[in-house]
Amino acid sequence: ISTKLSLFTILLALIPLLGFGHYLTSSFEKNLKQQVLDDLVLVAETQEGQLLTYLETLKTRTVDFPSDGFIRDTVNEIITKEKNNKMQEALNHHLIFNKKILDPTLIGINIIDLSGEVIASTDEHEVGKDEKSHTYFTQTLLLPYGKARINDITLSHHFGTEIHTIAISAPLTNKQTGELIGVLVNYYSTGHINHLLEGQHQKMLGALSGLKGRRDTLDIYLVNSENLMISQSRFLGNQAFLKQVVRTPPVQA
Repeated sequence: ISTKLSLFTILLALIPLLGFGHYLTSSFEKNLKQQVLDDLVLVAETQEGQLLTYLETLKTRTVDFPSDGFIRDTVNEIITKEKNNKMQEALNHHLIFNKKILDPTLIGINIIDLSGEVIASTDEHEVGKDEKSHTYFTQTLLLPYGKARINDITLSHHFGTEIHTIAISAPLTNKQTGELIGVLVNYYSTGHINHLLEGQHQKMLGALSGLKGRRDTLDIYLVNSENLMISQSRFLGNQAFLKQVVRTPPVQA
């Protein structure tokens, strides 16, 4: 009886300890999960900030091009008079050697008249193409002068190559009257976006924090409104672009 009472007393003492231990373990696990989620949110917000800043620089550059006096005057000449090959060649040359050269991620530039036809480009094979069905043309016509539009990331077939690009477009206006005369579209490679998400951009600039603390299992990518991955995946590479469907609960939310 004495032994049984002793065992019973010990069990009574252990039950609260076991319960408290279970509570501590559960609480620790919950806090650890929340800390990991908070860290991931912080990483995502940092990458978001860098990406938005980069996109704003693309918009600023694109808005700057239509303010170029030579571009505005030459486009106005081309659309108001019979198309002059020399005028087009001069404008193409200006786009290639005075504009495209400013940014290594700029794949090409097209200038589209109000009918949707490309009237000048950094690639002569683009001239004459019909672009009126593209949103970067139709939606940009609705913008006021000095504004730019960020369009969908797509697999572009422009400029004689297939490459993932993001088109930034801005309206062109007459220098004297302010009347809309066309649309300028800059096509940028998405390679720099991938470098930002992978931390390579900071590393290229000499920052020590670019890849510091990144776990081997961490993958940061973009998903569009159709649940398709629109950036390079660490594990899937470019094979995921516009093919990999992502319908995870965070994306749906």
